[in-house]
Amino acid sequence: MTLPDHPATKVLIVDDIAINLKIMAKALAPDYASEFAQSAEEALARLATGELPVLILLDVVMPGMDGYALCRQLKAEPRTSEIPVIFITARNDLEDELGAMLAYVAGGADFIHKPINPQVLRQRVRTQVQLRECGQALLRLEEELKRRACYDPVTGLPNRPLLLDRLHQRALERTRPPGADLLYVVLERFAAIGLILGPASRDRLLQQVAQRLSECVHQGDTVARFADGEFVVVMAERGQTGEAGTARALAETILTRLDQPYRLGDDDHQYRARIGIILTAPHQTAVEVLLRGAQCAMQQAEVAGHDAIRALDHTELAALAGDQGESRQADSPRSAQSRRVGPD
Repeated sequence: MTLPDHPATKVLIVDDIAINLKIMAKALAPDYASEFAQSAEEALARLATGELPVLILLDVVMPGMDGYALCRQLKAEPRTSEIPVIFITARNDLEDELGAMLAYVAGGADFIHKPINPQVLRQRVRTQVQLRECGQALLRLEEELKRRACYDPVTGLPNRPLLLDRLHQRALERTRPPGADLLYVVLERFAAIGLILGPASRDRLLQQVAQRLSECVHQGDTVARFADGEFVVVMAERGQTGEAGTARALAETILTRLDQPYRLGDDDHQYRARIGIILTAPHQTAVEVLLRGAQCAMQQAEVAGHDAIRALDHTELAALAGDQGESRQADSPRSAQSRRVGPD
């Protein structure tokens, strides 16, 4: 027998005696809709498919597999491990500490004695359901806080701390083949956009840029928002890494997409970008050197004008790292020189 089901408040009652099932279902109605199983095997079959109950009322003594064994099995299965179980028993061994410990060790959240007191049953069930809901809410909050700490709230892209963490992890992976290309993408005149069009239009622009960048890259590439109007693309290894053509092809694709008009409010606007590239950066290269190298290349692109692409290869990056190690000056005269990727 199954009462009208409500997905949010379904309770599974497992007891081999039919009258006990009816008594407990009546005590829980109408707040909870009940499903029944008269053996451990039937309960497992019900729980294997369909929507899961919010709680299980489980008789301890049943033919075949008893309640303790069934509870241990449920707690071992990822699908059912989080469902609270309240043991129902006529045995007296749960009156002492040892008996109660057996119930808790099996994975039970609580236990109730027969004969059933309807008020006690309702309160115990309500308490366990509320505890589970609070636990789930805390988990959702924790996940949301983690997401906010790692992802940009405007674009949904990985933010600067997450990007730096991924780059640091990448630098530590000695087993991977050396080489990875990094693109530093900067929107021109971004600082003035918020002042002219307002913060809402600025955010819509960032969202559209993020979407276009994500559409340009390959699976395994990372696109992150690094700062206002600045994005970083880390290319996954594919084929011959470090080839200028590979990075240039992606950079040119990105520039083409970013050059297309943006719909901000009722009008279309056009904003251009510049890209600095690091070619074949060894994994052991310091993250700060990688980013500084990409910024240097991007600054050279700024001198070159609109839609410019500049790149540093691994030898120039090594020279930049040496200069930084000696002088600790970002604009050292001996900094790596940028070069044009593609025809002038």
